[in-house]
Amino acid sequence: MQANPPAGEPGPAVLVEHDGRGAAFVTLNRAERRNALGAELLGALGGALEALQDDPSVRCIVLRAAGKHFCAGGDIDPSAHQVRSGPTLPELCDRLAAFPKPVVAVVQGACLGGGLALAGSCDIVVALDDASFSLPEVRLGFAAAPLLPCLRRVLGPRQLLRFGLTGERFSADEALQMGVAQLRASAQDSAAVVERLVDSIRLGGPQALARMKALCRMLERDDRAPGLANELQAAFAQMRDSAEGIEGRAAFREKRKPCWYEQAPSP
Repeated sequence: MQANPPAGEPGPAVLVEHDGRGAAFVTLNRAERRNALGAELLGALGGALEALQDDPSVRCIVLRAAGKHFCAGGDIDPSAHQVRSGPTLPELCDRLAAFPKPVVAVVQGACLGGGLALAGSCDIVVALDDASFSLPEVRLGFAAAPLLPCLRRVLGPRQLLRFGLTGERFSADEALQMGVAQLRASAQDSAAVVERLVDSIRLGGPQALARMKALCRMLERDDRAPGLANELQAAFAQMRDSAEGIEGRAAFREKRKPCWYEQAPSP
């Protein structure tokens, strides 16, 4: 497995590869444009996510990018937006946040504007040593207004205000400190880091993972909603008594991997 594939000749805007054990590697493949987000790339990524969501053989997704840079943000070439057949970038970010399977982003080089919104909408971000992040839109004479809800979720209100006003870049270390990224890796170690992370995800029950993600996203929206404690308790009881819950506890008692870990995914 390769966490950061090399740049090649332009081909499909998005590449999808399966590792045979439940992980789908989705690669932004417009390295010649630093993977800037135009209508073609957004449409291809939206189509890939739609297909993977309904694929029972896919347990998790790794979102990565070809070339030196993860994403230069929105494509500022007007011709890149003339034909729109897929989701907008805010819609795609919301789709990633609500995706019913874990999504890991691997970020190298520049991750700017819409690229930061895209990566930050994934569940876990691995920042390579050379990764840098910024919101440069004000330096181009506009504010990234449609992306502000996504970016607020990634940065929080104060950091969004700071970096939205200054456009300054921050490093992989700073991204870790702010919680924008959860892991850091060198280019040489990135494949092993991603493999360990994906293997950890495989240990989780598919339905439990989906429910855990949905509950965490619900808490992001409102952690003080009336009746929340009762709703969470009911969700826990339902999962505990499910087939996955029973199998998971049995595997723990018997000191073995749960059945969904070794089970070959069916296409």
